[in-house]
Amino acid sequence: MQEWRTAVQSADVTSDGKCICLVTVDSMFYEIILGDEGPVVMPHDFGVMEAWHVRIAKSKTNYITTAFSGYLKEIDLNGKISRQEPFPSAKTAGALAYGNSSRRLAISTFEGILHIFDASTLKSETTIEAHSKRVRALAFLPGDDEILTGSDDKTIKLHSVGGERPKVERIYCGHRSSVLSLAIDDRADGSRFASSSLDGQVSSTVYQLYSGM
Repeated sequence: MQEWRTAVQSADVTSDGKCICLVTVDSMFYEIILGDEGPVVMPHDFGVMEAWHVRIAKSKTNYITTAFSGYLKEIDLNGKISRQEPFPSAKTAGALAYGNSSRRLAISTFEGILHIFDASTLKSETTIEAHSKRVRALAFLPGDDEILTGSDDKTIKLHSVGGERPKVERIYCGHRSSVLSLAIDDRADGSRFASSSLDGQVSSTVYQLYSGM
């Protein structure tokens, strides 16, 4: 690990902290397993620009990445591509997130579009014009029927994606610059989340279902 000479552009870790996956700027994919005898690093080379993001399924049975060739790729625990589906917006993917039950997968783009997929098939469920600018942060609420999106337009939106017609339920306008990250407080049953922005501001918000911010 100390010998790397390229930057990490995407990374994820399991909830128990025992498995880390990351993608470097040279498109190398690494699995890092933390055990009692030290870390085990397993590199995988899928080709130039064929791994650009990474997220670990909540089930810990597979990973997802995007490829510049225009595909979503599911990778199994042996580092093999177990499934891939065409995704024309792969080159402009800005963020990926699995739902808490791994039932849904969300991918946002530089154009502010939010794509929701069935995680078991990688088939599209719905596409939403979520923001006017790039979406950099995603976080599903418990149940996977609602998702938060954070954007370069300085807002955070709560979307309902479980019904026949997706809709925006609330808009949060507390940041002064691009929203970079979102995290749901699992101990609060999804009623609270934290967010950070490009100017270094970190906010923690308790939200009410039918009230704005």
